[in-house]
Amino acid sequence: MRDDDVRTCLRVLEELATAPDGDPDLERVRKAVSAFVKRNRGRDRALERRRRAAADAAVLAGTATGATDREEGAPHAPPDAART
Repeated sequence: MRDDDVRTCLRVLEELATAPDGDPDLERVRKAVSAFVKRNRGRDRALERRRRAAADAAVLAGTATGATDREEGAPHAPPDAART
């Protein structure tokens, strides 16, 4: 979007902020803004879910459970110091 388009949008929204209830233009813009907010809310939530999943994966990778060299079902070898 170009800067002049954004300025026009903001100017119109500012004008409509003082429009009386029931103004047909105000109602049309309210519906459009509501749809815009809902679409972006979903996008923001999806981004946050991806961010949290990446952070959780990083934490898990640092644990024994998430270690890349983990062998499923392998017995735990006792440390050499315990052998006497």
